[in-house]
Amino acid sequence: MTYKSINGFTYVEKLSTESFSVLPTTLLLDGRATSESVLFRLLLGTLNLKLNSQEEVIEQNICYNKLQDEFESEISENPIQKWINDAFGLGDLNNYFLSNTKNKALFDELLIEFSLFFFNKNKENHISAFLHLYRALEYMSYSFPMAYSSRTSNFYTSFDTFKGFFTTKEMGQLKFFQEFVQAIFRKSFLRCTTKIDTYVGDELLDSTKRKIIAKLCKDFEFYDNGSIIELEYRYLLDFMVNLRNRYFHFQSDRRDNISNINFNSESFFAALNNKFANWLSIIYLEILLQGVYKSNLLPAK
Repeated sequence: MTYKSINGFTYVEKLSTESFSVLPTTLLLDGRATSESVLFRLLLGTLNLKLNSQEEVIEQNICYNKLQDEFESEISENPIQKWINDAFGLGDLNNYFLSNTKNKALFDELLIEFSLFFFNKNKENHISAFLHLYRALEYMSYSFPMAYSSRTSNFYTSFDTFKGFFTTKEMGQLKFFQEFVQAIFRKSFLRCTTKIDTYVGDELLDSTKRKIIAKLCKDFEFYDNGSIIELEYRYLLDFMVNLRNRYFHFQSDRRDNISNINFNSESFFAALNNKFANWLSIIYLEILLQGVYKSNLLPAK
């Protein structure tokens, strides 16, 4: 068994010997793995983890490499090779991780936040798990747009666009990131939907949950068939921010705050957290893809 300790967590190899023996050095825990390459592997479900102060090894069996509503808990094949999917080789990915060392502090932070997300999810502390995803979102919100703009073929145009985001008084940090996400993905991709089940099993709790979701979605479009609410991915970060504000950062005079009366908050966050983790992972993987292209391995598409 191979493992690597970083900032209070130990990451444990879970791929078969045949699968991990072909990985390049930066993806090997006993090689030159970095915080970013460990994060990449963790999000693809190819590593387990352990908080160093505890004995239990936590299974991370979900691969967040594609949009999904059902999160399978088994990794049936090597998802690293599947994600590459002939676009480039393992050697190209290795070269990227070797060269992208200037952002170590950022990926140290992201790795610990996602690790704490997986740890708390395993302990069924779903509200705490959400908070670590939200912290990851805030770390991503400035750094990822700047990293992306430096990698585009039309650098000056992209820089001017992002500079405008920063200098607009009404444009906060997270709003800036939301605009960025709208810019890097195809519109058809952003219009894909995720499903939120309003069913709890109790008439009062069902009604409360439906009202809360409707309030969180009040500023954008959603689809409701009576039991399932569908939300386009272009609005998922807005939904996440609204949820944080209305549950954790509410104002005493606002009627759309979320109360715990007749509301199972742990269950609510449990049903949503994988969706949020999935979307943040997809955004990261897009940035990673551009990083590989920037390394002159392939022309950006």
